[in-house]
Amino acid sequence: MNTVFSPLNKNNVPPHGILLDYGIEFTNVPVFNGTLSGSTYTNPTVLKQIYNILLCSRIRNVSTGFVIPTTFNTNLKTNRAANIITLSCLWFKYATFIENPLGSNKLTYSNNKFYDKYINGVWQNPSRERQTFALAATKKIYKDYNVKSKTALQYFLFKYAKYYTNYLNQF
Repeated sequence: MNTVFSPLNKNNVPPHGILLDYGIEFTNVPVFNGTLSGSTYTNPTVLKQIYNILLCSRIRNVSTGFVIPTTFNTNLKTNRAANIITLSCLWFKYATFIENPLGSNKLTYSNNKFYDKYINGVWQNPSRERQTFALAATKKIYKDYNVKSKTALQYFLFKYAKYYTNYLNQF
């Protein structure tokens, strides 16, 4: 990917420096846009996948909101508490190429490389900004939690184990 994207001016990618097209997407990150649907079910595994996709989609060296993957995994395991469902949250801005950036005359592709497109000296933005939001319990299964019981509310004291974001000062 470094070779294919090397001619692009990485500073043109919005301030967060994440271009989803640059990374390897093994989970559909765009569906996690804050709107609930049948395809936005999350668990710790999905949360890790989204995090790792965003991490490998950094087209330039940005660290806001990120820790190394082993720290991310450790935080999911160590921030749990007895009788409390602990949650971890991701909320990131990122960019994707617009649909058909080559045909829209926003980007050029030659010799297996992408190049910025300028018309009359004006850079043509081939991307659009998006956001992803995902929230999951830090464990897949909580044994002996009966949500139908009258005492269920005691189990729904939520605690954030950790949140990760490149939205500074938003939480």
